[in-house]
Amino acid sequence: MHDGITADASRTRDLVRRLALDPVTERVFLEPHLRTRWGLDGLPAIAFHGCHAVRHDDHVHVQVR
Repeated sequence: MHDGITADASRTRDLVRRLALDPVTERVFLEPHLRTRWGLDGLPAIAFHGCHAVRHDDHVHVQVR
């Protein structure tokens, strides 16, 4: 939760899954604990960015072709 906003985990998980399965998507960057918690471990397009400057547990980056 940030600034009184609560994410809808179910809808966010569905959105990330749809993005990861779309052929135009190369990568969806997401924190490993969210990938596991949301049951997205088997999707190869989902990756951990590994950047220490930014975490991906409050936002998502999508890389497309």
